[in-house]
This record gives sequence, structure tokens and C-alpha cells, in this order.
Amino acid sequence: MTEDSAASVILGRLASIVDPRGVRMQYPNLQLSPREDETWVRASVLIQNAAITTLGGSKVKRRRMRVGAAYVNVFTPSGIGTKSNTDLCTAIRDSFEGQWSDPPLRYGQPTGVRIVTIGNDNQYYTQNVVIPFTFDVVA
Repeated sequence: MTEDSAASVILGRLASIVDPRGVRMQYPNLQLSPREDETWVRASVLIQNAAITTLGGSKVKRRRMRVGAAYVNVFTPSGIGTKSNTDLCTAIRDSFEGQWSDPPLRYGQPTGVRIVTIGNDNQYYTQNVVIPFTFDVVA
């Protein structure tokens, strides 16, 4: 698996949660102009350049574990309340936590998927879902 394919799988899984709820998602390198009355999501996937070699040697392909994190920012207009934001964050967390159904991606490794509350500003109530993950690359 490459870094780009790992990011694509993660964003695809996220879209399958967000889209049916009618929430628009801002993808990396794509601008979104949300309306003032709508909940929206911004996603980014960061993968570390360093790798841990877990198998290999002379004349043997090397298996390297890559580590990364996906950050999902969920924005809900301040006047709507916090329940819909929390429900969406919980659905995102639950669909990634401990999932091994996208091999070789392993979600929640090593610290678990978590929700971080940022709070209210003048326009939005914001919570972030942090999704750490690992995957293997054979080179």
C-alpha cells in the first residue's frame, strides 16, 4: 500500500459516514464554501515519512510500518446546538476505532481514536476526531 492509497481509503471510509447524513466534506486541496446554517467536515490525512523496518535483510524484501493520523474537524453552526456535532463525531469514531477491515490499515493504533472538543467561537461549535493508524509497505 502506498501513502496515497492509504489516504484514499481513509477518506473514502469517512465519506461513506458523512455523505448519507447530508454533511458536506472539505477534502485536502479542495476548497469548500459552507453556508452559515450547515454542518460541515474538513478532513486531512498526515503520514510520517519515517518507517519502522519490521522484516527484511539481505536479499529479502523489507516490510516497513508507516504511522499516520487522520484529523477530522466537524463544524456545526453555533446556534444549532452541540448534539448533532457530537452524534456525527461519535459515528466517525465508532466506524474507525479498532477496525481492521481495510487491510493493511489498522485504525486506532497505537493510542485509540479520540474526540477532542475545541468549543464555540462566534460562528461554529467545533470538535475534532483524531484517527491514528498504521499500515505496512513492502519494498
